[in-house]
Parts: sequence; C-alpha cells; structure tokens
Amino acid sequence: MVMMSLRYPDTHCGADHLPQTLDANEYDAMTECIAKRELAYSVRGSGERLTLVIRIFEPFEVKEGTVSFKIDYGVAGCRWEIDGLPEELSDTVYGADSLQALQLASDVDGILQSLRKKYEFYFPSGEPYFQE
Repeated sequence: MVMMSLRYPDTHCGADHLPQTLDANEYDAMTECIAKRELAYSVRGSGERLTLVIRIFEPFEVKEGTVSFKIDYGVAGCRWEIDGLPEELSDTVYGADSLQALQLASDVDGILQSLRKKYEFYFPSGEPYFQE
C-alpha cells in the first residue's frame, strides 16, 4: 500500500510532536505531524484568550489484529490531537484508505462545534472562528 506523505520542516508542528508512536494501536507505527492549526479560545464567560494547537498526523496502514474490528486491505488510520485546552483531546480515526483517514482526521470543525458550549474559538487575528 502506498501511503501519502507530506513532509514539513520539524518546526511546522512543534519538535515535541515529531515523530509519534501510536500506542493506542498496540504496535509501533511512527507518524509525523503533517498539518496544524493554531487558534485562540476562551472559556465562555471569561475574557482571557489562550492558544490551542490542532495537529494532524501522517496516516498509517492498519495491520490485522491491531484494532478491534475486521479490516480489509488498504485500511488506514490517522491521529489528531488538540493541545492547549484544559482537557486532553486526541483520537485515531480510520478510513478505507489513507486519503479517507486523513480527510476524517482533518474535519476539525465538528470537534470544535461539540466544544462550543464550553469554549469560544477565534482565529489568531481575533475574528470569531464560527459565525454566530
């Protein structure tokens, strides 16, 4: 299986996040951060704005026996994380291939939408991330 690989300089996603072992998958799949988004956020009712970073890691091939579901040839996983919020948020999503896994992992708006009851999100420019 050919895996998609986008390489950025080590400073792109932060040296602390390259490479990463996906322990959740019970095997040593090393992946690198391939994309990030920096946003500001505040706890609703608080005026203080803090920074968060969303990172997407390189898709990886899923091997038989490493997940709790049956896999077909080409199944891939892709990990995402949100760093900077009081709670730790990260997950691995799975797709029929590396492109679908990457697409699912990079759909961060749905994750941020689910957090809107607690937080307000802003672009670094100060503009609201979501239109009210």
